[in-house]
Amino acid sequence: MTIVTMPTTKFILTLFALALLVSCGTSKSTEVNTTTLSSNDNVNYIKPLANCSKSVNADISMSINAILDSQNTADPNWVKIKFNFLSAAVTTAGNTVRFFKWQAAGSQPYLEPTPLTTLFYDSTSGQPITNPTTSIPVTELPNTRGMYLQLNDPESRFQVLKAVVYNTEGKIVAQLNSLIPQFNSNPNDYKLNSDGSVRSQILTAMHPLATTNTANWSVTEFSNYFQAFCF
Repeated sequence: MTIVTMPTTKFILTLFALALLVSCGTSKSTEVNTTTLSSNDNVNYIKPLANCSKSVNADISMSINAILDSQNTADPNWVKIKFNFLSAAVTTAGNTVRFFKWQAAGSQPYLEPTPLTTLFYDSTSGQPITNPTTSIPVTELPNTRGMYLQLNDPESRFQVLKAVVYNTEGKIVAQLNSLIPQFNSNPNDYKLNSDGSVRSQILTAMHPLATTNTANWSVTEFSNYFQAFCF
């Protein structure tokens, strides 16, 4: 296993702070946050936020967790990810995985072309145990290890994380999109942006509960649903 030798003091301090947040801010008891917004008639409405999520297709199952501070506020620059399942096509020798972020405004998605930086961490201490990289061999992705992923998005402009698996010729073997937590756990709440404008249908269709009837769900039910994806 590679010992971490970070290139700058700033990066070391950032990761140290990150490990502290992971150890004290993402326990099972704080997996779903809430925000209280006032409507026009001054009636408060609690909108629960999902801090954990999971996306699945035929080739990949991936969990993604926000990293929270003591106030349950998500770090916009970092998330945790882990793979729960990879198909035989994905795990073929020589394949690599890269991560990208993208956003959508209206019907126009924008993919940031620069792959994101990742590094593995120790699941007990939260401390990084490998050097940062933008391309990971699939053989390094057993589901017993987690990864930090650097979003580098201080204004939280990007809504989606994309995992892309390439073969040795650089061709795409598989890919998976996942909403980046935090986001409204109620799919009806998620249909609107924070400024009240209508959210892109591209994004609302990706909500984990988009096709589920949640009309009678309580805040606790939303909490329990997304808490199941936390690690």
